[in-house]
Amino acid sequence: MEQAPRLRAAQYRLAQYYLEQLQAAERAYQLGGESAVQALSLFDLEREQVQLWHAWSVAHAGQDEKASALCSAYAGACPDIYKLRLLPQDYLRWLEAGLIAARRFSDRRVELMLLLDLTETHMRVAEYERAVEYAGQALPIARLIHDEPLLALSLNTYGNALRSQRQYEEAQKCYEESLLLYEKIGDRRGMAEVLNNLGVLAIYTRKNDAAQLYLEQCLTLNREIGNQEGAATCLNNLGYLANRLEQYRTAGDYLEQALALFRVLGDIAGTAMALTNLGLAAYYQDAYALAKNYLEQSLDAAHTAGILEREILCLYRLGEVTMTQGDLISAQAYFEQSLTRDPEPSSSLLADILSNLAIIYQQLHRDDRVRPALREALEAAFRFAGENDKLNVLCRAARLWVLQGKPLQAATWLGLVENQAHPAIKMAEIKRSIRLARAECEAALSPEQFASAWEAGKCLNLDAVLAEILGELQDI
Repeated sequence: MEQAPRLRAAQYRLAQYYLEQLQAAERAYQLGGESAVQALSLFDLEREQVQLWHAWSVAHAGQDEKASALCSAYAGACPDIYKLRLLPQDYLRWLEAGLIAARRFSDRRVELMLLLDLTETHMRVAEYERAVEYAGQALPIARLIHDEPLLALSLNTYGNALRSQRQYEEAQKCYEESLLLYEKIGDRRGMAEVLNNLGVLAIYTRKNDAAQLYLEQCLTLNREIGNQEGAATCLNNLGYLANRLEQYRTAGDYLEQALALFRVLGDIAGTAMALTNLGLAAYYQDAYALAKNYLEQSLDAAHTAGILEREILCLYRLGEVTMTQGDLISAQAYFEQSLTRDPEPSSSLLADILSNLAIIYQQLHRDDRVRPALREALEAAFRFAGENDKLNVLCRAARLWVLQGKPLQAATWLGLVENQAHPAIKMAEIKRSIRLARAECEAALSPEQFASAWEAGKCLNLDAVLAEILGELQDI
């Protein structure tokens, strides 16, 4: 009987020891530079024991308050390192167990931190509604406990969740309040993170000059404090923005720097992200073999990291590349894989995938599949997509109409698209869609016919045209 209390005491000591190792690693990681690299090495060295004693704490969390405290503390011990070293699904299990334990002994501060980590991790795996739910639980707790650093973090995290739901004005307010708090308390790392998020929000809302300014400020701060992860993320976003503005040499410089940093950190998800954007830069410059190489590497990395949303995006981009190369069978396979990988497709990407498939089915003479694919694409455009996605889908519908021998109608749609006031018209992706559709349309019409139909399209309404096409497809 005497052995049991001694064994339990030894177990507590070991669990506490490895918890302290995790906490030391997190502190070192936040110092940045070489300290961050050493912190990751320490985690890798102790990983097996960390996982063992975390599992022990979860198993005993329901038995006493001390084990519950260990369980919740393990879940929140080093979020920055967990993001780099744990699969998102595994990390979610750690966080959910920790949250149950924290609520069991009513530690609101720990509960808040775990809710914020749950928000961020659900966003990484594109579970945005769950992210908003957890962020919405966190913010009232942050205001209640009167802790300015935690309130700043909660506002920034809630802004991210709102942004994922396209609630852009509310997200902007959260970021701005968060930035003011971080400036007040002198937290430069927090300031850099909010500046990055403001830059991403400006990218989403097509405010490219503002995005550039925010991201440049973010990069300067991250370099000054030695935050390699923050610098890598910011460089990737600057590269994405340069791609959009067709500044491909600049984009390549930013993205190669980002890729090198992500690889040093062992950040597989970040590596996949940078490789995707490098593939996109190569695609826009018609370097299709290079684009395919980058995207295949990105797909492997995304699969390894367990980031389903990135896998789907890579498959879609590979479909675009092979379609442009004329390899329609491979393109069809990539697009269809991207659909089957997501059992509940709910993004604007769905409209892009299906509209490309409609063109491929037409070219492969699979007539029974053309109209259903385009109909579903249009339905997705209305259900999920923004204005730029609708414009892209209409460009592909125009290409399909040319293939079906209706180029005059297609030319009127191009007149509509090219005369839209939406800022997306000036961006690389839409410009490419327009260029492809226009070339095919002009080849099927005389210059006078094209010009007349194009002029007629100026007076059309985008949503009305899409609804008309959809109605025609549903009537058949």
